[in-house]
Amino acid sequence: MDNIYEVERDDYVGFIGQLRSDCRNTHVEQNEGVTWYKTYSKKYGNLLCVREIYEDGDEHYYVFDMPQDDERQAAKPVRKINLESREEVQAFFDFLSQLDKEKK
Repeated sequence: MDNIYEVERDDYVGFIGQLRSDCRNTHVEQNEGVTWYKTYSKKYGNLLCVREIYEDGDEHYYVFDMPQDDERQAAKPVRKINLESREEVQAFFDFLSQLDKEKK
């Protein structure tokens, strides 16, 4: 694949999330330890994006073309939380536990 089209995983997931499921086809190809998930536009037939997975678990993501307006849906908001220390993880789960207790 051409690295000029490579994107981060989060960008790929966001891209897939905006594609209407009834407007895309995904084809799976395998060859010599690599699996490709190629997503095409049903209406226009153009290759939109590819997920490339190697046997060792390494993954790469590519976006080649943007969908037309009639193939899109509003992207769902996603909240990403990075917890970098054990203390942050513990505080996060303590907070969730407290919220759960307040609901009950």
